[in-house]
Amino acid sequence: MTILHLSTYQTKCGIGDYLRYLLDGFEQLDEKIENHVFSIVTFTTKKFNYNEAKDFYEKFIEKAESYDIIHIQHEFGTFTGDYPIWKSFKLLTIY
Repeated sequence: MTILHLSTYQTKCGIGDYLRYLLDGFEQLDEKIENHVFSIVTFTTKKFNYNEAKDFYEKFIEKAESYDIIHIQHEFGTFTGDYPIWKSFKLLTIY
């Protein structure tokens, strides 16, 4: 099984910490689970405009097509600025 995680990662963040604990837990299982992270860099995503948000999600969707499970971790402060999270997720509906 392959899982793609969309999340902050390896940064001082509660969501990033949770993902690290989750990945550690998956490693303890006997079942073979392959995990990959599509990392969100909050400093960057907070400044996204429409085109930057669209490019980000297009790359994510392209990568996600080959995975069994997609795990999206969300916090409203991750995407703010000109293109907040509620507008960003509307981009996903075009695929």
